[in-house]
Amino acid sequence: MTSWWVGKPPAGEDPQKTLRRLAIQKRHRESRRPKKRAQYLVAAALKRGVLIKPVLCEECHKERKLEAHHADYSKPLEVEWLCPRCHGKRQPGYNPRKSERKRDLERRAKCRRPSTTN
Repeated sequence: MTSWWVGKPPAGEDPQKTLRRLAIQKRHRESRRPKKRAQYLVAAALKRGVLIKPVLCEECHKERKLEAHHADYSKPLEVEWLCPRCHGKRQPGYNPRKSERKRDLERRAKCRRPSTTN
């Protein structure tokens, strides 16, 4: 694990290599800024009631857990509500199994809880 420092790099680490790594991380953060902003605005709009999440996926019309898909991050409140599978078809590099796996683990945890009835 690398540490953050002011002035000198951690002992044993090449300062040039560290500066290159930090520059890459900064570029990555900057490139994701519009996406993060759009996600934040959708969450805030849902909380305030400006946006309402539907029950059915807009593509397959099945009742599933829905995710907001942005076709254009410059229009953050224009979203399509898609299930993880349909979202994966629309967005290259998206892995729908991550969110499905998390949901399955939550379901299993609920099923394993001991019942309180005698």
